[in-house]
Amino acid sequence: MKYTIAKSIAASSLIAPLANATISIVVPNETITSTESLFVDFSTGTTSSVSGEPNDILFDFAGNPEKPAISRYGEYTIATTGNYVARYDAADALNFTNTTTSARFESDSPNGPWAGGATGYAAVQNLVTSKEIWLHIDYDDANNTLTLLSFAYTDASDNMTAGQIPEPAQTAALMAVIAGSAAAFRRRRRLIDFKN
Repeated sequence: MKYTIAKSIAASSLIAPLANATISIVVPNETITSTESLFVDFSTGTTSSVSGEPNDILFDFAGNPEKPAISRYGEYTIATTGNYVARYDAADALNFTNTTTSARFESDSPNGPWAGGATGYAAVQNLVTSKEIWLHIDYDDANNTLTLLSFAYTDASDNMTAGQIPEPAQTAALMAVIAGSAAAFRRRRRLIDFKN
């Protein structure tokens, strides 16, 4: 397995950052084929070929060697479209109206959400902690591979969109202090100019 890199990213995305989030984006860039499984522990941001229940989400081709699936092992639910993993584009709102505990990335229909293979975002929600998670997925139907490119998560109340990079709380606090200092400096400068 490739190593996992966890890092905090400040607001450098075209997608608006979340001001109150205190989490990191994780970039595992892990690929599985039809004979492999990938377990992701969102509580630690790590990936493994072996389960470390109960915090895992499983990616595998079990039961259908040509169509990958995502399953929960802990207290998670997966956003779906019909009976299949819902696919979101960057900046789409995550929708947990229709959910399940296990779903495939491809339908037998050419109009399925991941038809023919695609790059997009899947969404998972932790029912215990109310965390919402986006998963950046590259599904290659022709070569029977699925790559987890990256993921991020935050509280459901933050209304994170697909691909949104959460801004660390320290960065938001620092920006507030800088903005307040700049405003105070401008007021002081105006008072000095007015007296002169």
